[in-house]
Amino acid sequence: MSRPSKRPQFGHPQGVRENDHFDGHRELYDHNVHRSYGQGISGTEASGADSIVLSGGYEDDTFDGREIIYTGKGGRNEATGKEVADQSMSTSANAALVTSQETGLPVRVIEGLDIRGGKARGGYAYRGLWRVVESWTEPGKENYLICRFKLVKFTEEESATAGVVDAASDEEQPMQPLQWEEEPQEDELRESTKKYLPDTVVWTTDWTTGALKEQLERGVFDVEPPFQRRAVWDNRKASLYIESLLLGCPVPPITLAEVPRNQKNNFQYIVIDGKQRLSTLKRFAVDHDLKLTGLQILQELNGKSYPEVADSPEFERFENLPIRTVVMRNWKRDEVLQFVFHRLNSQVTPLSTHELRRSLMAGHFTRYLDERSANSRQIRLILGINKPDYRLRDAELLLRSISFCAYLPRYKGNLKKFLDSTTRTLNTSWNPHLAQELDKIVDGIESAITTTYAVFGNDSFQRFDEGFATRRFNRAVYDVMVTTLRFPDVSERVLELREDAREAFVQLFKHDREFDRWTEATTKGREAVLGRIHRWGSTLQEVTGITDLTSRVEAGALQRITD
Repeated sequence: MSRPSKRPQFGHPQGVRENDHFDGHRELYDHNVHRSYGQGISGTEASGADSIVLSGGYEDDTFDGREIIYTGKGGRNEATGKEVADQSMSTSANAALVTSQETGLPVRVIEGLDIRGGKARGGYAYRGLWRVVESWTEPGKENYLICRFKLVKFTEEESATAGVVDAASDEEQPMQPLQWEEEPQEDELRESTKKYLPDTVVWTTDWTTGALKEQLERGVFDVEPPFQRRAVWDNRKASLYIESLLLGCPVPPITLAEVPRNQKNNFQYIVIDGKQRLSTLKRFAVDHDLKLTGLQILQELNGKSYPEVADSPEFERFENLPIRTVVMRNWKRDEVLQFVFHRLNSQVTPLSTHELRRSLMAGHFTRYLDERSANSRQIRLILGINKPDYRLRDAELLLRSISFCAYLPRYKGNLKKFLDSTTRTLNTSWNPHLAQELDKIVDGIESAITTTYAVFGNDSFQRFDEGFATRRFNRAVYDVMVTTLRFPDVSERVLELREDAREAFVQLFKHDREFDRWTEATTKGREAVLGRIHRWGSTLQEVTGITDLTSRVEAGALQRITD
């Protein structure tokens, strides 16, 4: 008997452990392991896929315990099991898996056991949480297109923090991500824009795909994502962009800033907006590593690479297709680039400060920051994400921590200049010894985040008002925690006295008006930054009995190494 599909819920079902056995789909449904009764994929395009069943329906599917190659839904004759039509990524079930790839949300995997005659004679086993990392279409054995998905398993640490489902109330109960607010920078933008914008030249032109292709071959654009797994577009989105060009559909302009000749940079242009579009053009027409997939109009081109279609009628005009390009010259300050970008693209999320910082300040430390933040489970937990953040919030948060841990005495009250200075200094001073010292600092920062969650749980990195957490991530609180708890002896002692430490922190907001003000308003001033870190450090000294804590915090871990 069929049953209505339940709304998708992500993570481990309550009371279910990995490798638990279930006799059939009814048990899977009743225990909220697979919430679409009798279907292979559970979920919706809007929310993503929360679970899939490996039923042995496709011989090419693979499952080795760490990686899965899975074939999507559709195109088969249910009676014979043979392909009779193309599958499509737009089908609801397949689109749900594509959404999961984009969001990084966990997918429960259920394995059918003893598959014979298309049925799981041995029942089903729950195989834990996985993530979709790649999707594409390719010809199947009957030469019809099939949708393929690659999944990799969550690590034990990721699985432990992915959340649980309360089957009784039918509500998810994961560790909820805090409300995240971008740091306001209007004053700096306004001052720099008013002074330097009149000298900036902005002009538009229509470059052809052929001209852009030639520029990409020469390497004049920085189109590589800061860390490979941060790439935003999957093969399907990239393919649809190529299809849009071929069909003459309007596409957004590319915005570039010409690098001044006196500035050290490996590239002639900084890509302000359009990195994914240029990267797609490079992958397809220059590197030839993108096979078109998921095309909705030119479906006959699916599964083909550029060399395979370059001579086809659809591509006769490909290298002469116009792409509107905006170029900025003679700019004096990077704030001007942010302002102009926002005005040219008022409906688009403006470039973040750190995205621009990374483009302007390439170097060994910048790459190190990209990689360490992309791999940081602790920072992902704060941001409520399961994969590297494509807006680089994770990298900026780690840069902030490193800067205060390494150079706190240097802070003068301008946060942007402070972070810029740290980036330039560490790029210029880079050497193996410095890299080792940075590893120690970052290891300590990640340990501090773990300790904070152990002490405060869902109230971590928040201000307290009348004894209750505010439910908003507070960077000022984040600063005081990572700078003081990064030392192993302090972290160990705080864990032993976690209740005392928590109560002492809550009491600071109740009885210390200065500390309360330093974490709520004008949080970036020198007095506020140094004051709140010193005040919490002094409080921890009293709680733990570690008398040299504030002197260690305020010394600056890299002062002597890079001065």
